[in-house]
Amino acid sequence: FTVNGRTASGPVDPYVAGVLLGDGNIESLTVTACDDEVREALAAAGFRPHSELHTDGKPKSWGASGTCRRVLREWVGNHDLTGKHSWNKFVPPYVLTASLEYRLSFLQGLMDTDGTVDERGRCYFTSTSEALAEGVRHIVRSLGGKASSRERVTSYTHGGEKLAGRPSWTVRIWMRKTSVLFRIARKKARCTDSWNGGHELTREIVSIEKVGREEARCIRVDSPHSLYLTDDFIVTHNTYALIGDAAIR
Repeated sequence: FTVNGRTASGPVDPYVAGVLLGDGNIESLTVTACDDEVREALAAAGFRPHSELHTDGKPKSWGASGTCRRVLREWVGNHDLTGKHSWNKFVPPYVLTASLEYRLSFLQGLMDTDGTVDERGRCYFTSTSEALAEGVRHIVRSLGGKASSRERVTSYTHGGEKLAGRPSWTVRIWMRKTSVLFRIARKKARCTDSWNGGHELTREIVSIEKVGREEARCIRVDSPHSLYLTDDFIVTHNTYALIGDAAIR
């Protein structure tokens, strides 16, 4: 099994693993790469170029070879990714609790392939796999960002007939510096890294509903501000008001 990004045959490069999930064929361990940054990372990891060339005269696809192929084959098998397609890929659970550096590199691989930046610098990740989109949301939130997703119905034309396609999920991503989501220079250049006090990352209470009256327990952790993480990586504390109320009584 993979522990901290390592299989029995060696370490798994988190960026390359993210690229493979985002824009690769898991069965053949091949990746279509059109940017130098991705090509360089694949070559350094042990991928070799195929003969088909892109419009810029550089190799269009790359395949894992040697030790790299053995490591990735073990990684795929260990995490039940064998035979998965674009619509049922997912982020292996261990990635979600890996080191900050590992999670960020993995996310960069996904964003360099299936991520986009629009003309206003807004960042998105799009996939036909709901599980993969949810994995991206989880990683972004674990890194201190904010992410929301929406489902979109797609279609395509075949033989002059418009047909229903697979559903697609788009994740909108907010980070303090969105350029950290990418390694590809052309995408990083479109990012907007302005900082407006952090309101982009704040959460809003949209409703409060009474669900009944139950006994509750106050939680206080040993940190300077008694803060801790709750669901969806929301930072909170619930001690100050109750402590003040108890003092008054």
